[in-house]
Parts: sequence; structure tokens; C-alpha cells
Amino acid sequence: MLPWHSRSPAPSPIEHGWDMTGRHLTLSQAPATSFATPRSTASLGYQPPRIGAFHFSPNLDAGMRTLLPCSIVSGDFPISITWRKDGEPLSQELDVQEKRDEFASTLVFRRLGAKHSGNYTCTASNAAATAEYTASLTVRVPPHWVREPEDVSALSTQPAILHCLAGGHPHPTISWLRGTGDQLSEHTPLVPGPNIVVFENSSVLIREVDPSYEGHYICEAGNGIGGTISKGIFLRVNASSERVSECGGESDVLCAVAARFRTRAANVSGVAGQGVVLTCDAEGDLPLSVTWSAPHRVLAPERARTSERHSQRGVSSELRLDVLARHDAGPYHCDAANNFGRDRAIIYLSVRGTYLHLTSSLRLSIRDNYLTTTYFPYLSVRGTYLPT
Repeated sequence: MLPWHSRSPAPSPIEHGWDMTGRHLTLSQAPATSFATPRSTASLGYQPPRIGAFHFSPNLDAGMRTLLPCSIVSGDFPISITWRKDGEPLSQELDVQEKRDEFASTLVFRRLGAKHSGNYTCTASNAAATAEYTASLTVRVPPHWVREPEDVSALSTQPAILHCLAGGHPHPTISWLRGTGDQLSEHTPLVPGPNIVVFENSSVLIREVDPSYEGHYICEAGNGIGGTISKGIFLRVNASSERVSECGGESDVLCAVAARFRTRAANVSGVAGQGVVLTCDAEGDLPLSVTWSAPHRVLAPERARTSERHSQRGVSSELRLDVLARHDAGPYHCDAANNFGRDRAIIYLSVRGTYLHLTSSLRLSIRDNYLTTTYFPYLSVRGTYLPT
């Protein structure tokens, strides 16, 4: 008996085999990414199928097209050919066509997308054995929004979440920026801190907002394929939770209240020679500005004084006119504006009282061939002046 180191190696069961009668048969060696499975003694005398190596073209991007051929280079007919993706039969959703001829099957990808990435296995079978070969497809996909960032409104002292989720292959890198000026071109990286948390899914949590957090924020996503995508949003910090009831009545609703007037037109009368106060109540989130104007006259500070105070719903503004006269009658515009909108109320002022209007008449007379003219001034009484 030979020592163990002198013994001949046993034949590979893939390369050689024997039937029950001692008859020798040979099976083709499959490549590393394929294998052949021999069948029972009923397959004696048949040559098993062998699949030629195939692979996808490198650097395939979304929107491109490609082919994947599976050729049976040897084996006895009839041979059946089937395809699987990630171990499952090809679905119609993939929108992949299969073209067949006598000893090959080709997959046609007319427009590649992220859904096509995966492992594609070609299986060839005949009476002798089954062979398989697998190729991997990776479609490079530029970044796209899965959840596009949107403007956010939050109540002061309450948390706010800024969402931003992008997809693509390779997976995009997402970063947040914060605007430092009125233009979105001026921004700096958003730095996490005790009050700012950036989650793994790229959402940003501001634990407790205040007016200093109000402003522009930008979410950027890029993966080196195509261009970087970005979206700017605005975080609004609303003044008080008392506004919530105006947005649907739910306590967890975060909303913005635009500048507005509940009453947009009013009539006010004054007495000549006396003063009058015109008032308009603007509602909306702070900061809320209110301005006065009159199309028929100039509101000189010495005769038209304004004042305002904060109300429960916004700002109450007053316009005080001293010593009314005829030219004071007319419309007065009260304009309110905040970050979310603007509105206008019009107050029509009429001036009541007795006015003494100086007028005159002319009398002509001829004496001694001379024409004489005489003026007779007098006062007329006028009534109320209404706005026009």
C-alpha cells in the first residue's frame, strides 16, 4: 500500500462520474460563477449544458440602455433557458424584454433605472444537468428627492422638524445649510448642537425654536452622479400658541397667520374744528407692521399722529386728526403686513358742522359816462362735507 503522500488525488465529482454498471461519463467543468447539477442515470449519454461567461457593461447610468446575452456554448438539445433576478422570476414591472434564438437568450434593457440593479441568473437545463451563470448589475442613479423639503411653521418654544430625504446610487450625501442674509446665496453649514439634532435620515430637529431660528435653510444632496440637487425652505416661528385655534382647532397644528382685518371698511364722522381718532385692528403673527395713508391729503405729523399697541390677536393702530376741516373728509387707508401676507382696511371720514364760507357779488353802474364796479362780500352757511 502506497503512503498517503504518494496516493493519486481522487477525481472531482464534477469532472468525472460512473453509473451503476461502471460505465464512465464526463461532465464539463463550470466557471466559478456557474455550476452544473448532474441528473439521475436517465441522463447517461447526454452532454450537459455549458453557459458562456457574460457580464454587464461597467458605469451604466440611469436612462441608458444595455443588453445581457446568455449563450449556451455546448450541450445536447433540447435545452431550456430561464432567467431570475435576485432569485425570483423576472416581473413585468421591470419592463425587460427577452429575445430568444436556438441556443441563446438575451435580456434587453431599453431604459435603465434603479429598479434594475441586482443579480441576474441565467439557467440552462437539459436531460443531463442544469447550469447557471450570474451577473450583477449596478445602475448609477443621480440624486432625487424621496421627501422634498418644504417650508415649516412652528410655534415659539415648541420643537420644529425639517425633513429632507434623497435617493440615488450610490446613496447621496445630504447636508444642511442656513441662510445668513436675505439671499439664499449667502449661507453657512448648519452645525448640530444641544438644541439642533441631525438624524441618520438627514431630518433636522430643533428642540425649541425662538425668533432667532426663523429664516432660510437649504438641503443639498449629491453622490457624484449628475449634479447636486438642493432645495431652499423657510422656517417660520409663530408668536403664540393662541393662534392654533385659527388653524383648525387642533393643539398639535403648527400654522402661520397672515396679516388681515376682520373689518375692511368702516364709516366714521367728525365735527369741524374738533379732533377724531381712526382705529384699525390688524391680526396676524408678529412682527406685524401697520401704516396709514390718505389718497386725498398728506398726513403731516403735526396734524396726524399715529400710535399702536399690541393686542391679543395682533396690533391695534390709531390715527389721530386734530382740528378737522373740510379737506380732512375722505378715505383713509390702513395697511397691515407680516411675513405671511398683507391686507388693507379703508375708513371713510365725513366732517359734520357749520362752515362760514366767504363769497361776494358784483354790481355794475354807469354814472356820467363812467362804468363803476362795486363788490359786496357776504358769508354763506355750508353743511356736512362727505368723503368723495
